[in-house]
Amino acid sequence: MRNRFFILLFFVLIGMSTAFAQKVTLNLQKVKLENVLSSITKQTGLTFVYSQPVINPNQIVSVNAMNEEVASVLKRILDGNKVEVEIANTKIYLKPKKQTPQPKGKSGKISGKVLDGKGEAIIGASILVKGTTNGTITDLDGNFSLPDVPSNADLIVSYIGFKSQNIALEGKNELNVRMQEDTQLIDEVVVVGY
Repeated sequence: MRNRFFILLFFVLIGMSTAFAQKVTLNLQKVKLENVLSSITKQTGLTFVYSQPVINPNQIVSVNAMNEEVASVLKRILDGNKVEVEIANTKIYLKPKKQTPQPKGKSGKISGKVLDGKGEAIIGASILVKGTTNGTITDLDGNFSLPDVPSNADLIVSYIGFKSQNIALEGKNELNVRMQEDTQLIDEVVVVGY
């Protein structure tokens, strides 16, 4: 039974890698996108799955590809459409790219200190630029430094046992943050001893 599973898995992976590696030859000038997709289907047997708001099949495109992989041809002709190409089994899915909003504004370095209500440094507090993955934590003295932060970004400062804060930079490059204890969270803590 176990061997059958691995054999089946092997053939599925081979089929998927074959779909990715399929190559096409196209020389189409100023034609509708649906004609290009139809030509790719005829050459590869792969069918397309997409929605009209994502892809405009009447868009005029030109493509010249000589024995080129399907994925790279599609990425080239769909580049301006912000489309993600995913090939699975016998289908090619054209989906909108996932975008994280990036704050606009001049980028710079932000530094500062995170303190509790008594003025003591909080070690390991999290500082994150809202809407991005750009973040850091405070050091042993509660200090932090964060590069490439847009001047109009929002910072989210959080630490266990304290209320998270959303701070608008508004052009500042140095911050001193005072965290407030989250008494509701503290009331809900349960200690278990063994």
